Amino acid sequence: MQQLQLRDGSFISTEAGGTGNGGNVTINTETIALLQNSQITANAIAGNGGSIQITTRGIFPSASSRITASSQLGVNGIVQITTPKVDSAAAVVELAYEPLETSDRIVASCSLAVGYLSKVNLSVDRQRALNLLPLLLT
Repeated sequence: MQQLQLRDGSFISTEAGGTGNGGNVTINTETIALLQNSQITANAIAGNGGSIQITTRGIFPSASSRITASSQLGVNGIVQITTPKVDSAAAVVELAYEPLETSDRIVASCSLAVGYLSKVNLSVDRQRALNLLPLLLT
């Protein structure tokens, strides 16, 4: 399976009532998305929680969705999510860094003739100046 998407309260469940144990869920997929109150559960009440094994390259749960293998009165189960190990250092490239000289590119104020106004003063705080910097450099 390449992609699994659960949404709008969808669920995969192996829940057990009474003294039964929660079941087991195994999912192998490229990506999995749990959206809008979706669930993957292997729960039990008096028995033991089940086991959820997920192998994927990417898992994307929303805050309202959940993956649980629990028990109200017994021993909680296991949720194991396996993703490939990625060497993030292998993708890092050192960029050349030369500070930009801005003293000749930013002015403290400027004037502009607008209709009946002879001058309009521009005042910019530091954060806005940084946001405007790409525009000033063009």
